[in-house]
Amino acid sequence: MSMIRIVTAAAAVWVATAACGCEIPSVVMIPADHRDIQRHEQRIRDDTTAYLDGMQAYADCIRAELDAAGGDAAPSMVKALLVQRNNQAAAESEAVLNWFKQALGITSNPNVGAPAGGGAAPETSDERGDDKEN
Repeated sequence: MSMIRIVTAAAAVWVATAACGCEIPSVVMIPADHRDIQRHEQRIRDDTTAYLDGMQAYADCIRAELDAAGGDAAPSMVKALLVQRNNQAAAESEAVLNWFKQALGITSNPNVGAPAGGGAAPETSDERGDDKEN
């Protein structure tokens, strides 16, 4: 086995081990039925915020792993795997945020996942003009 293959295999094992320290949160579940969404709106908001905060922590962990591996100077395989995981986390977070906004009928940026005390609160169904009696 050539030295390059040994180093590549060792790097792959290192990445798999290192990235296991970064825990990806479970995807938030948003009901399909509009009435269920209205009944559980605050829980959905809280769960979505917790999920997005967890995804931010996951992405931060991946970036820390990349920095620990040498950042831009990290072995190309290590860098590629960690960058791919980061990009997948960002894409998943964006998809969940879009799902949340669509389910609650929000057209503006809801600031879900903003740090505690930061940003404006997402608009409520009352602010959207929804009739909760339907």
